[in-house]
Amino acid sequence: MRVVVFDIGGTNCRAALADLWQGRVRLLAHKSLAGDEWQGLSDLVRLYCAVVEEAGQGEKEDIAAVCLALAGPTDGKKASLSNRAFVLERSEAEKAFGKPVFLVNDFEAVSMAMEPESASQGIHVYGKNPDCGKIRASAGAGTGFGCGLLLPGGVFVPSEGGHMALALVSERERELASAFGPMPEMDDLVSGRGLEALARAITGRQMSAADASALYLQDEESELFVHFARLFARACRNWALATMCRGGLWIAGGIAMKNPLLVQSRHFRTEFVKGKGELATFLEEVPVSQFLDEELGLKGAALIALRRACTQG
Repeated sequence: MRVVVFDIGGTNCRAALADLWQGRVRLLAHKSLAGDEWQGLSDLVRLYCAVVEEAGQGEKEDIAAVCLALAGPTDGKKASLSNRAFVLERSEAEKAFGKPVFLVNDFEAVSMAMEPESASQGIHVYGKNPDCGKIRASAGAGTGFGCGLLLPGGVFVPSEGGHMALALVSERERELASAFGPMPEMDDLVSGRGLEALARAITGRQMSAADASALYLQDEESELFVHFARLFARACRNWALATMCRGGLWIAGGIAMKNPLLVQSRHFRTEFVKGKGELATFLEEVPVSQFLDEELGLKGAALIALRRACTQG
């Protein structure tokens, strides 16, 4: 059984043809479009066709289903992007693709990538060893700040927790984050646009998140690195405490993947474990792992699609 899956964020749109090989997800072909290269459903269909053709199967390929993982809320029938004007109806997508379609939140796909069958690559950074028999959580920074929750048995709980407020604890932080008002969201600061805003406030220069990352997130002692790592850790700590994820917190998102030192630095660790009494012990012990696999969203979406297609078939 084969499926076509999409990982659609505010910056990039990725697609792949996938199957299950020896109990693990395998991506057979994949392509991507930058944000300015696609506008709507017709472009997604074009990308779908390109992926199938790249696999060398053409129209003869037996695709069981299509799964679209989008960076925004969905009820399964309709989905939208949080940081881009795009809305997708499942009924319209099924007509366009001619296949059963599953709409999921992108962090449902990320959370499913915590399952061994996804074959996603990651490293254990802090705390105890991950335990799939307990609650596991995922969080990550990209175009926005995403998060999700996976219960024992593989049941996903969606969240738009990235829109919760993020406390600023010093006058310098409040100065640097002033562009977002007195009560910024985690999504404002722990994201690409947050990185750009902090870089502008610190350096006085306008630069893209990619440039800020290349210039300042390689130096653990640069002011931008220190502040962004602390804010990132604070957002992750909030999510860990909100979910009590004793099975582990998995950190994903393009910013951390391209700059793994952010999560591995002492600035992140010191901020993450701040707590009182038993909560401090919990934060010291919670397993923190980091995804290093940029295809994990596609692999997680593939696992969702393959499981659902089997159930419905």
